[in-house]
Amino acid sequence: MKKLVYLLPLLILAGCAKPDPNEKFVNLANHFIQKNLELSPELATYLGDHRYDALISDYSKAGIQKSTDLARAYLDSLSSIQPESLSDTNRIDYQILVSNLKSTVFSNDSLKEYTWNPMVYNAGNLIYPLLARDFAPLRDRLMSVKSRLRAIPGFLEAAKANLDTPTKIHTETAILQNPGAISLVKDELNMYLDQVPELKAEFKPVQDSVIAAINAYGDWLKTELLPKATRDFRI
Repeated sequence: MKKLVYLLPLLILAGCAKPDPNEKFVNLANHFIQKNLELSPELATYLGDHRYDALISDYSKAGIQKSTDLARAYLDSLSSIQPESLSDTNRIDYQILVSNLKSTVFSNDSLKEYTWNPMVYNAGNLIYPLLARDFAPLRDRLMSVKSRLRAIPGFLEAAKANLDTPTKIHTETAILQNPGAISLVKDELNMYLDQVPELKAEFKPVQDSVIAAINAYGDWLKTELLPKATRDFRI
């Protein structure tokens, strides 16, 4: 009983203590980074986090909205922290994080590049980093490549749904880039498969399907999107 009496003032003080703003900020920042990497597998791969190598981002309008909502939610949470209450290092990180979150909201809500720049939807960008960087055994990287290849037809369908006010220069450039994406899937990928030949048979139907999808997308760019590419490229 005596021990409990002595502990009571400490427990009351602990309950009344204000939360450390630095700890709150670090927790918020780390949580956002984790959620953002989950939503942006290509970014995670680029940064060296290979937990999501088999996935791609959701490029549908709903997926883009989810990214915007995440940024808004963390901006709201960060607004409860006074930057001057943070350490020098955290104060700088706070401003960087707030700027990046505001940039995401501006890009998705105002700039809307996903509606006018077909170059955003270059399929080769989804798999090239997995091939070019020797961060894991080739077989493991190729299995991630195969998973991302399977997602490319849906990725290109999202492109068709999103692109409604294109610029001519970006559309023409995307048309020129499209054969490069086909070459990556058809030719360059085979050079890597030559090193793991037992995977060739299971890759072949996936490659054929993706090449057909990229070819069809290239035709769509030329025949349907380019004729209505009248947006001014100047922001």
